[in-house]
Amino acid sequence: FRPPLEHDSWTDAVQATTPRPRCAQLDAAGNFIGSEDCLIVNVWGPAKPVSSEEDERDEAGDRENERGLPVLVYFHGGGHVTGSASQLGALVYNGQRYVEEHGVIVVFIQRRVNVTGFLALPGLDAESENGASGNYGVLDEILALKWVKRNIARFGGDPRRVTLDGFSVGGQDVLVLMVSPLARGLFYAVLAESPAPALDSMPTMRTIERTTGINVLTATRCDTAPDPVTCLRALPIAILVKAFPGFGGFGKADYAVTIDGYVLPGPPLDLIDDHRYHQVPLLIGNNAEEEYLNFPLGSVPDDAAYQDKINKLFGTAAGALVLAQYPSTSTSSPERTYVTLTTDNRFVCPTRRLARAVASAQDEPVYRYLFTHTLQGPSSARHAFHQEQQYFVWRDFAPVPSYKPTASELGLSESIQGYWSGFARGNPNGPNAVRWPAYDPRADPYLALDDSIVGRAGVRTANCDFWDTHPELNLWGWGTTIDDRDDHGKGDDEGGGE
Repeated sequence: FRPPLEHDSWTDAVQATTPRPRCAQLDAAGNFIGSEDCLIVNVWGPAKPVSSEEDERDEAGDRENERGLPVLVYFHGGGHVTGSASQLGALVYNGQRYVEEHGVIVVFIQRRVNVTGFLALPGLDAESENGASGNYGVLDEILALKWVKRNIARFGGDPRRVTLDGFSVGGQDVLVLMVSPLARGLFYAVLAESPAPALDSMPTMRTIERTTGINVLTATRCDTAPDPVTCLRALPIAILVKAFPGFGGFGKADYAVTIDGYVLPGPPLDLIDDHRYHQVPLLIGNNAEEEYLNFPLGSVPDDAAYQDKINKLFGTAAGALVLAQYPSTSTSSPERTYVTLTTDNRFVCPTRRLARAVASAQDEPVYRYLFTHTLQGPSSARHAFHQEQQYFVWRDFAPVPSYKPTASELGLSESIQGYWSGFARGNPNGPNAVRWPAYDPRADPYLALDDSIVGRAGVRTANCDFWDTHPELNLWGWGTTIDDRDDHGKGDDEGGGE
C-alpha cells in the first residue's frame, strides 16, 4: 500500500524474453495467482539492436542521431481486479505485427490490481505526504511511462511520440492520465477503447474508504486491530487478496481510481472544462452492445420480463421514463433493447459527453468510432460485445474457441491496425483508408467499424440526449458489498469486464 519505487540498475545481463508473473489476483476459479513483484513492461520492437553510439541521448531522453519509431503503450482491462501485460501468460497481447507491418513499437505495462493497487484507508492517508491513498495502480502506470520515456530510445522508439492505448478500465486509466498533473510530459496522444466509464462517473477517495476500505478491514478481521494498516501488511498476500477480491463487473466496482486531490485533483470533466488537463489528440469509441459480454442470454425473453428488469433497475417512476425512451421493440428483441440501453447509459453516452468536452476545450483533434461487427457462430448472439474489438486490434481470435476469421474480418483487423498505428504517428487517416473526420461536438461524426467501414454522424443521439437530461439515472456505482451487485454483472476474467 505504497507508491512504487524505481528498480535498482542491474549489473549483469537479465533474462527478459519470457512472461513474468502477473500482479497478485485470483483466477476465474478463485485460486490465488501472481506476485507482488510484478511491475514490468513487455516491449515489442525491431530486431536490430541499438549501438552504444546511437544510444547517446540528451537530458530530455530524445535520441540525438535519429527520431525513432512511434510508441504505443497499452493498458489492459480487468476492472482493476484482474489482468496482466501478457494476458494469461499466452501473449495474446502481441505487438509483433505492429512493429513489422506498421513500424510502431508496442509496450504493454503491468500495474497492481485489487486490494494491492486500489485500497484507500484513512490510516494510509495519514502515512502519505500527500494525504492520499488508493491510486497506487495509477502511480504504477505513471512510473512505467517514466521508464518508457527514459529507455524506449534503446529499443528504437521515439520518446516524444508516445501514445497511450487502453481498453475498458485501461481505457479509463489513460483518460485519467490525460487529466492527472503527475503525467505531464509523458505522452503525446491518447486512445481509449470502450473506457469503463469515460470519466464522468468517478468516486471520491472518501467514498471508497467508507465502502471498500471497511469491507476489506472487516473481511480480514483487521477492523478491530489497534493499527489496521499494520494488521493488513502482516497478512500473507494470498490471504489478503482472497479476503475481499473485489467486484469488477459492469456498473459496480469495489476497486476504482478515485478523486484523491493528488493523482486526480477533481472531477475530470470539471478539469477539462477548466483547461486543467493535457491537451493532446484523442481517439475514443465503443462497441455497439458492450454489455452483452457477461449478459445471461435468454434472461429477457419477452416484454413483461423486460419491463420487470427496467423497474427493478431504476424503480417504477424512473422506469416509466426509461420505458418510454426504450420500448422493448426498439431493437430486434427485448433482450437486445435491454443491453442497448445499459450500453448507452454506461458506455456510449458517457463517451459522447467526454468527446464533446475535449473537442470543445482544445484545438488538437478528437476522433470517435463505434465498433458494430458481429462474429459468426455462437458468439453472434452477443453481437458487438465488450472486448470483441480487441481480437481485431491485435488480430488474435484465440479467446474464441476454434474460431477462424473470415477474409473480411481479417481485412477489418488490418484496417483497424492501420488506423491505430496512423494515430500513433499523428493522423489515423492513411492513403487508402476511409477518411476519419475529426470530431465536431455539434454533428457527432464517427467511424462505424465493420466489414464495410463507413463515416456517419450521430451515435444514438436521442438516447444520449435522454441520459444527459437525467444524470440521476447513471448506473455506475462504487464500493459495493457482495449482496449489492447488478443482476447481470459478474466478476470477469482478465480479458473481460472492465
